[in-house]
Amino acid sequence: MKQKQLVTTGWMILSLTFIVPWTGWLAQAAEKSSSYAPVDIKEDFQTILKRMNAKKPKVMKRQLDLLNERYDLGDRPAGDVAMFRGKPLQEGVRIKLPKGETWEKLSAMNPDEIKEKDVFPPGFLPLPHPNHAEGGMVFPEFHIKEIKKQESRDLTRFDLDFDLPDHFLPEFPPPLFLTTRPDLGDVSQGKLVASRVDTGMMFINQPTWTTPDLPFGGIKNSGYGRELFSMGIQEFVNKKLVRVASIDAQV
Repeated sequence: MKQKQLVTTGWMILSLTFIVPWTGWLAQAAEKSSSYAPVDIKEDFQTILKRMNAKKPKVMKRQLDLLNERYDLGDRPAGDVAMFRGKPLQEGVRIKLPKGETWEKLSAMNPDEIKEKDVFPPGFLPLPHPNHAEGGMVFPEFHIKEIKKQESRDLTRFDLDFDLPDHFLPEFPPPLFLTTRPDLGDVSQGKLVASRVDTGMMFINQPTWTTPDLPFGGIKNSGYGRELFSMGIQEFVNKKLVRVASIDAQV
């Protein structure tokens, strides 16, 4: 009996030896932060808005400091080259080189030398999102104003502003040309027309495109696009009822 009690006690001590460290490891694992963004939001929207809006100046300063460190952001328009509506294109090399380096010196080095001397121009490195942790689309101020003016939609973010200077950006709204009617020039005339065009299908910057999983795209009396998808076949057939019965079936 005494031996049985000793064996039982021994098993209990052995079990505790394994259970206690295992429990501690589980507790540490639960406290360890994950590399994945959480999907369960534990804050109400007003709290999130206040917190992220307060961080906005710091976030923007960090991004603008990075841009100025890597690039020459000065406004130096090309005198003889412009976009369709006249906005000047910028000219000149804008990537800044490490102190004391020139393009000639770099061109004389092999990749190993550049790496060893740590003189690779940082302007060629990937440029992070202004607020990489949050991500999402960011629109220039002139883009936001035009959308608000024409469509009454406000795309302003409470946590972030666009980071690149306006003089580096293309014209907005973008010019729109018809492949089959180049004589018409810019048919958008400065307006956001894609959402207003009364057509079933619209192609921008390419002559045509098809996909078998979309229904026909024609509208009104235009049959263009009606050859797509199973419903499109209805545009090409005359419907007729044909019933086939067995030869010995009752009439």
